[in-house]
Amino acid sequence: MRSLFVKIFFSFVAIIFLSITIGAIFTYYNKPEGVPRSLRNFADAAIHQYAQQAIQALRKGGDENLEKYIEELYKKNGIRLFLMRTDQQGFANASTPMPAEVRRIMRRAIKQGQLVRSRGNKQPQIALPLSSSFQPARAVAVQLPPLNPQHRPPAPFFLNPHFILPRLLSLIVISGLICYLLARSLTSPIRQLRTATQHFAAGDLTSRVDTSTYGSSEINQLGSDFNTMAEQIEDLIVSQQRLQRDISHELRSPLARLNIALELARQRAGDAATAELNRIELESERLNEMIGQLLSLNQIDSQPIDTTTQVNLSTLLSQLVADANFEAQHHRAKVTLEQPASLLVHGSGELLARAIENIIRNAVHYSPAGGTVAVEVEPQNNGGTMIRISDEGDGVPPQQLEKIFEPFFRVADARDRCSGGTGIGLAISQRSIKRHHGTLNARNRHNGGLEVTISLPSL
Repeated sequence: MRSLFVKIFFSFVAIIFLSITIGAIFTYYNKPEGVPRSLRNFADAAIHQYAQQAIQALRKGGDENLEKYIEELYKKNGIRLFLMRTDQQGFANASTPMPAEVRRIMRRAIKQGQLVRSRGNKQPQIALPLSSSFQPARAVAVQLPPLNPQHRPPAPFFLNPHFILPRLLSLIVISGLICYLLARSLTSPIRQLRTATQHFAAGDLTSRVDTSTYGSSEINQLGSDFNTMAEQIEDLIVSQQRLQRDISHELRSPLARLNIALELARQRAGDAATAELNRIELESERLNEMIGQLLSLNQIDSQPIDTTTQVNLSTLLSQLVADANFEAQHHRAKVTLEQPASLLVHGSGELLARAIENIIRNAVHYSPAGGTVAVEVEPQNNGGTMIRISDEGDGVPPQQLEKIFEPFFRVADARDRCSGGTGIGLAISQRSIKRHHGTLNARNRHNGGLEVTISLPSL
């Protein structure tokens, strides 16, 4: 149960049921005993009258006459009368044995010195202690006729004991609904904050939390702090991107003039400075390439992607592999391709081509002579597409696998200088794939080499 919403919801449910249970127990054990005063006075007078008549019958005709009076009272009114002697024993000649419950409440009446009634509602029983003037009787009890359900008005369904389960279910539903609404209201700003952070982490630097809904609560203050942090980070990143873009544009002009001056110097110097001029031209081309990649890197995040545009990935990969094989001839390597006959994805064909081409060219550069770069395409069950590009080079140190997609990162400076890498190509690939809501991962192969996996979701 890790969800905050679930924890709050079930906590409220537990508190409500615990409160109801404690309240019911407290009410049950603290409700007043006996009967109301008005009913007690009426019952006291009526039972005293029955007791007086019974004692008179006993004194006139003995136990036989008492038995006759008790039977007549029962036939006439349906009331069963019981008398208890001073030794707390019933009269021996009574035709109806004294029930245990009647004996118990009569003893309670003698002990408490007041009218006592039984708690059962099937056949009410009332006992009353008698004074010494009623000798030889010590207490009297009456057993009223059983209540006839047919003559009772129907009770409302919520008071009927047979409907305790529906009442319990109704209580659970109402309590659950209240707890759900309360828990949802408490976690709603947290969900909104989580959504904003996810969008911000995905690259939407304009994502903010609406802080005008939840007043001055702690969660609202947390949202304000997030907005302040997001604004500062956005300003820093935008400033960095603007600086890179401005520097790249400013470098293009002197670089163009440098190339013109280089050609003029080549014409005037002749063969004497050919090696030096060729080196200057090579470094100028690398610088020009780096500037172009920097501009491409900055344009990826702002370039719109039409997710409704279909791209024939099979045709795109065939063309990229053909171009890579032409370049691989200089490294005495080759590039193979395994893919379905036709595979369509949605997105920008230009960005996808740039991303995959950079990875294939990187694999070709670091493949040994006679090595093979394998490109494999595999459709996924969820509708996505997986592209694996593997080489037979030396691989990358495990602790640096995540860093190779960072701009200007170099695994080994000396090797990268020899290969002519700028350290920006894989960064462009990662951002391009990320714009398509995909992922880019790298791992070392067991038999040597590096394997880069591109996962494109079903858009």
